[in-house]
Amino acid sequence: MKTRQSASQSIPKPVKTYFPAFLDLSRRRVVVVGGGKVAERKISSLLKTGAFLTVISPEITKKIRKEKDAGRLT
Repeated sequence: MKTRQSASQSIPKPVKTYFPAFLDLSRRRVVVVGGGKVAERKISSLLKTGAFLTVISPEITKKIRKEKDAGRLT
């Protein structure tokens, strides 16, 4: 008796590969697109690098607004 293979068994899944990058962002212009919780975490990390941050988003979280009001990003 012949068994039938499902589509998920016959197609190999792609292997995730990561490209590590260490960048000196001090005094560099960096753009963050989005103003939600994910952007909030990225902004928090990027501010520690000394980068000049610009956030592009129609809405931003309270924490991002606080950083903007303090003049740490535009």
